[in-house]
Amino acid sequence: MVRGLLALAVLVLLFTTCHTSRRSPPTPALMQAPRTPASFTAAKRRAAAIYADHRETFYCSCSFSAEGLIEARGCGYRPRGRSRTSQRLTWEHVVPASAFGSQRSCWRDRPCLDRNGRRLDGRACCRKIDDEFRRMEADLHNLVPALGELNQARAHFTFGNVPGEPRAFGQCDFEIDVARQTAELPASRRGDVARAYLYMNLVYPEAFRLSGAERARLEAWHHADPPDAWERTRNARIAAEQGVANPFVGR
Repeated sequence: MVRGLLALAVLVLLFTTCHTSRRSPPTPALMQAPRTPASFTAAKRRAAAIYADHRETFYCSCSFSAEGLIEARGCGYRPRGRSRTSQRLTWEHVVPASAFGSQRSCWRDRPCLDRNGRRLDGRACCRKIDDEFRRMEADLHNLVPALGELNQARAHFTFGNVPGEPRAFGQCDFEIDVARQTAELPASRRGDVARAYLYMNLVYPEAFRLSGAERARLEAWHHADPPDAWERTRNARIAAEQGVANPFVGR
Protein backbone atom coordinates (compact mmCIF):
# COMPACT_ATOMS: atom_id res chain seq x y z
CA MET A 1 0.00 0.00 0.00
CA VAL A 2 2.77 2.42 0.99
CA ARG A 3 4.76 1.57 -2.14
CA GLY A 4 1.68 2.20 -4.26
CA LEU A 5 1.13 5.61 -2.69
CA LEU A 6 4.79 6.51 -3.18
CA ALA A 7 4.64 5.49 -6.84
CA LEU A 8 1.49 7.57 -7.31
CA ALA A 9 3.15 10.59 -5.69
CA VAL A 10 6.16 10.27 -8.02
CA LEU A 11 3.88 10.10 -11.07
CA VAL A 12 1.99 13.21 -9.93
CA LEU A 13 5.28 15.06 -9.38
CA LEU A 14 6.57 14.09 -12.82
CA PHE A 15 3.32 15.15 -14.49
CA THR A 16 3.34 18.48 -12.67
CA THR A 17 6.96 19.15 -13.64
CA CYS A 18 6.38 18.34 -17.31
CA HIS A 19 3.16 20.34 -17.42
CA THR A 20 4.85 23.35 -15.82
CA SER A 21 7.71 23.25 -18.33
CA ARG A 22 5.22 23.73 -21.18
CA ARG A 23 3.50 26.75 -19.69
CA SER A 24 3.62 30.26 -21.07
CA PRO A 25 6.45 32.61 -20.00
CA PRO A 26 6.87 33.24 -16.26
CA THR A 27 4.64 35.52 -14.25
CA PRO A 28 5.87 39.05 -13.48
CA ALA A 29 6.73 38.05 -9.91
CA LEU A 30 9.33 35.60 -11.27
CA MET A 31 10.84 37.98 -13.83
CA GLN A 32 14.16 39.61 -13.05
CA ALA A 33 14.09 43.38 -13.49
CA PRO A 34 15.95 44.33 -16.68
CA ARG A 35 19.10 46.43 -16.45
CA THR A 36 17.99 48.97 -19.02
CA PRO A 37 20.25 51.82 -20.20
CA ALA A 38 20.34 54.88 -17.97
CA SER A 39 18.33 57.05 -20.37
CA PHE A 40 16.47 57.00 -23.66
CA THR A 41 19.47 58.71 -25.28
CA ALA A 42 21.77 55.95 -24.03
CA ALA A 43 19.26 53.33 -25.19
CA LYS A 44 19.30 54.69 -28.72
CA ARG A 45 23.08 54.37 -28.81
CA ARG A 46 22.92 50.77 -27.60
CA ALA A 47 20.14 49.96 -30.07
CA ALA A 48 22.26 51.29 -32.93
CA ALA A 49 25.07 48.94 -31.86
CA ILE A 50 22.68 45.97 -31.72
CA TYR A 51 21.50 46.70 -35.27
CA ALA A 52 24.99 47.48 -36.64
CA ASP A 53 24.94 44.43 -38.93
CA HIS A 54 21.20 44.53 -39.62
CA ARG A 55 20.50 48.12 -40.68
CA GLU A 56 16.91 47.72 -41.85
CA THR A 57 13.89 49.73 -40.74
CA PHE A 58 11.15 47.86 -38.93
CA TYR A 59 8.05 48.67 -40.99
CA CYS A 60 9.32 49.19 -44.53
CA SER A 61 12.59 47.21 -44.57
CA CYS A 62 14.53 50.23 -45.84
CA SER A 63 18.31 50.18 -45.46
CA PHE A 64 19.95 52.95 -43.44
CA SER A 65 23.51 54.09 -42.97
CA ALA A 66 25.55 54.22 -39.78
CA GLU A 67 24.74 57.95 -39.71
CA GLY A 68 21.00 57.21 -39.81
CA LEU A 69 20.34 58.20 -43.42
CA ILE A 70 17.55 56.26 -45.13
CA GLU A 71 18.17 54.60 -48.50
CA ALA A 72 14.61 54.81 -49.79
CA ARG A 73 15.05 53.66 -53.39
CA GLY A 74 15.63 50.02 -52.61
CA CYS A 75 12.51 49.61 -50.46
CA GLY A 76 9.96 51.59 -52.50
CA TYR A 77 9.31 54.11 -49.75
CA ARG A 78 8.04 57.46 -51.02
CA PRO A 79 7.91 60.34 -48.51
CA ARG A 80 4.67 62.29 -48.29
CA GLY A 81 6.53 65.50 -47.52
CA ARG A 82 9.96 67.00 -48.08
CA SER A 83 11.01 67.48 -44.48
CA ARG A 84 14.38 66.21 -43.31
CA THR A 85 12.51 63.97 -40.87
CA SER A 86 11.36 61.73 -43.70
CA GLN A 87 14.97 61.02 -44.63
CA ARG A 88 16.18 60.27 -41.12
CA LEU A 89 16.11 57.22 -38.91
CA THR A 90 14.36 57.36 -35.55
CA TRP A 91 14.10 54.82 -32.74
CA GLU A 92 10.46 54.10 -32.14
CA HIS A 93 8.74 52.69 -29.08
CA VAL A 94 6.57 49.80 -30.29
CA VAL A 95 4.44 50.36 -27.19
CA PRO A 96 4.15 54.19 -27.21
CA ALA A 97 5.54 56.08 -24.23
CA SER A 98 2.09 57.52 -23.60
CA ALA A 99 0.70 53.99 -23.20
CA PHE A 100 2.92 53.27 -20.20
CA GLY A 101 3.36 56.84 -18.98
CA SER A 102 0.06 58.69 -19.27
CA GLN A 103 -1.41 57.20 -16.08
CA ARG A 104 1.62 58.05 -13.97
CA SER A 105 1.38 61.09 -11.71
CA CYS A 106 4.48 62.70 -13.27
CA TRP A 107 2.74 62.62 -16.67
CA ARG A 108 -0.76 63.41 -15.48
CA ASP A 109 -0.06 66.09 -12.84
CA ARG A 110 3.13 67.57 -14.37
CA PRO A 111 4.70 68.70 -11.08
CA CYS A 112 8.09 69.55 -12.66
CA LEU A 113 9.36 73.00 -13.57
CA ASP A 114 12.26 73.97 -15.80
CA ARG A 115 14.95 76.43 -14.75
CA ASN A 116 12.73 79.32 -15.86
CA GLY A 117 9.82 78.16 -13.74
CA ARG A 118 7.76 76.83 -16.65
CA ARG A 119 5.92 73.56 -16.23
CA LEU A 120 7.45 70.63 -18.10
CA ASP A 121 5.26 68.38 -20.21
CA GLY A 122 4.39 64.94 -18.91
CA ARG A 123 7.10 62.99 -20.68
CA ALA A 124 9.87 65.40 -19.72
CA CYS A 125 8.67 65.41 -16.13
CA CYS A 126 8.60 61.62 -15.93
CA ARG A 127 12.12 61.48 -17.33
CA LYS A 128 13.21 63.83 -14.58
CA ILE A 129 11.63 62.26 -11.49
CA ASP A 130 10.28 58.77 -12.25
CA ASP A 131 12.84 55.93 -12.20
CA GLU A 132 10.34 53.33 -13.39
CA PHE A 133 9.34 55.45 -16.38
CA ARG A 134 13.00 55.90 -17.33
CA ARG A 135 13.47 52.12 -17.23
CA MET A 136 10.44 51.54 -19.43
CA GLU A 137 11.37 54.28 -21.90
CA ALA A 138 14.90 52.87 -22.26
CA ASP A 139 13.95 49.18 -22.50
CA LEU A 140 15.62 47.91 -25.67
CA HIS A 141 13.04 45.17 -26.21
CA ASN A 142 10.54 47.93 -27.04
CA LEU A 143 12.75 49.91 -29.46
CA VAL A 144 12.93 49.45 -33.23
CA PRO A 145 14.49 51.50 -36.05
CA ALA A 146 11.83 53.35 -38.02
CA LEU A 147 11.50 55.93 -40.74
CA GLY A 148 11.13 59.33 -39.10
CA GLU A 149 8.04 60.19 -41.11
CA LEU A 150 6.29 56.94 -40.20
CA ASN A 151 7.16 57.39 -36.54
CA GLN A 152 5.58 60.84 -36.61
CA ALA A 153 2.53 59.63 -38.54
CA ARG A 154 1.92 56.71 -36.22
CA ALA A 155 2.25 58.91 -33.09
CA HIS A 156 0.53 57.09 -30.20
CA PHE A 157 -1.98 55.24 -32.39
CA THR A 158 -2.84 51.62 -31.68
CA PHE A 159 -2.23 48.90 -34.26
CA GLY A 160 -5.19 47.44 -36.10
CA ASN A 161 -6.80 47.23 -39.54
CA VAL A 162 -7.21 50.24 -41.82
CA PRO A 163 -9.93 49.69 -44.45
CA GLY A 164 -9.01 50.12 -48.09
CA GLU A 165 -5.22 49.75 -47.79
CA PRO A 166 -4.44 53.41 -48.62
CA ARG A 167 -0.75 53.47 -49.55
CA ALA A 168 0.45 56.94 -48.58
CA PHE A 169 4.13 55.97 -48.42
CA GLY A 170 4.78 54.40 -51.81
CA GLN A 171 5.26 50.65 -51.71
CA CYS A 172 5.70 50.62 -47.94
CA ASP A 173 2.87 48.51 -46.50
CA PHE A 174 1.99 50.85 -43.65
CA GLU A 175 -1.35 52.66 -43.41
CA ILE A 176 -2.64 55.35 -41.06
CA ASP A 177 -6.25 56.18 -40.18
CA VAL A 178 -6.09 59.47 -38.28
CA ALA A 179 -9.83 59.58 -37.54
CA ARG A 180 -9.73 56.17 -35.87
CA GLN A 181 -6.21 56.69 -34.48
CA THR A 182 -5.15 53.37 -35.95
CA ALA A 183 -2.02 52.22 -37.76
CA GLU A 184 -1.88 49.06 -39.87
CA LEU A 185 1.50 47.37 -40.20
CA PRO A 186 2.66 44.55 -42.50
CA ALA A 187 1.52 41.06 -41.51
CA SER A 188 5.20 40.08 -41.26
CA ARG A 189 5.65 42.51 -38.36
CA ARG A 190 2.53 41.71 -36.35
CA GLY A 191 4.18 38.96 -34.36
CA ASP A 192 7.14 41.21 -33.49
CA VAL A 193 4.75 43.91 -32.29
CA ALA A 194 2.69 41.42 -30.30
CA ARG A 195 5.75 40.07 -28.51
CA ALA A 196 6.91 43.59 -27.58
CA TYR A 197 3.47 44.39 -26.15
CA LEU A 198 3.26 41.11 -24.25
CA TYR A 199 6.77 41.62 -22.88
CA MET A 200 6.03 45.14 -21.63
CA ASN A 201 2.87 43.93 -19.93
CA LEU A 202 4.76 41.03 -18.35
CA VAL A 203 7.67 43.06 -17.01
CA TYR A 204 5.80 46.28 -16.12
CA PRO A 205 2.29 45.00 -15.27
CA GLU A 206 1.28 47.92 -13.06
CA ALA A 207 2.32 50.57 -15.57
CA PHE A 208 1.16 48.88 -18.76
CA ARG A 209 -1.99 46.80 -18.77
CA LEU A 210 -3.84 44.92 -21.49
CA SER A 211 -7.53 44.21 -21.76
CA GLY A 212 -8.73 40.70 -22.44
CA ALA A 213 -9.58 41.58 -26.03
CA GLU A 214 -6.17 43.20 -26.60
CA ARG A 215 -4.36 40.19 -25.19
CA ALA A 216 -6.35 37.77 -27.34
CA ARG A 217 -5.53 39.74 -30.49
CA LEU A 218 -1.84 40.00 -29.62
CA GLU A 219 -1.56 36.31 -28.81
CA ALA A 220 -3.20 35.49 -32.15
CA TRP A 221 -0.60 37.68 -33.91
CA HIS A 222 2.17 36.07 -31.87
CA HIS A 223 1.20 32.57 -33.00
CA ALA A 224 0.43 33.51 -36.61
CA ASP A 225 3.80 35.26 -37.13
CA PRO A 226 6.47 33.38 -35.11
CA PRO A 227 9.94 34.84 -34.48
CA ASP A 228 12.42 34.72 -37.35
CA ALA A 229 16.18 34.30 -37.07
CA TRP A 230 16.87 38.04 -36.75
CA GLU A 231 14.31 38.53 -33.99
CA ARG A 232 15.93 35.70 -32.01
CA THR A 233 19.38 37.21 -32.58
CA ARG A 234 18.14 40.63 -31.50
CA ASN A 235 16.55 39.10 -28.40
CA ALA A 236 19.82 37.39 -27.43
CA ARG A 237 21.80 40.60 -27.90
CA ILE A 238 19.38 42.61 -25.78
CA ALA A 239 19.40 39.90 -23.11
CA ALA A 240 23.20 40.21 -22.99
CA GLU A 241 22.78 43.97 -22.48
CA GLN A 242 19.89 43.99 -20.02
CA GLY A 243 20.14 40.59 -18.35
CA VAL A 244 16.59 39.68 -19.37
CA ALA A 245 15.33 38.17 -22.62
CA ASN A 246 11.84 38.54 -24.03
CA PRO A 247 10.45 35.10 -23.09
CA PHE A 248 7.86 35.31 -25.88
CA VAL A 249 10.65 35.25 -28.48
CA GLY A 250 12.64 32.30 -27.18
CA ARG A 251 15.92 31.10 -28.61
